[in-house]
Amino acid sequence: MSNSMPMDNAQRQQIMEQVNMQVEMAKLKQLLEGVQDKCFKMCVSKPGSSLASSEQKCLGQCMDRYLDAVQVVEKTYINRLQQEGGGASGF
Repeated sequence: MSNSMPMDNAQRQQIMEQVNMQVEMAKLKQLLEGVQDKCFKMCVSKPGSSLASSEQKCLGQCMDRYLDAVQVVEKTYINRLQQEGGGASGF
C-alpha cells in the first residue's frame, strides 16, 4: 500500500512557485558571479578603498552589457523550450 496521494492543483501550483523562486535565485547568483568575474576583473586594475570615476563608468557599462547578454540568452532559451513543447511560462 502506497502513502503517496495525487497532488491537487493548489499543491502543484505551490511546488511550481517554489521551483520558480529557486530558479530566480540561481539566476541572480549567476548574474552576480558573472558581473564580479567579468566586469570587476576587466575594470578595476588596482583595488583600493574606493573606485576611480573611470572604473565606475567601466563597471556601469560592463554591467549593462552583461545584463543585456543575459536577457538575450534567457529569451533564446525560453523560445527554444516553447518551440520544443516544453513551455516556459513563469520564467
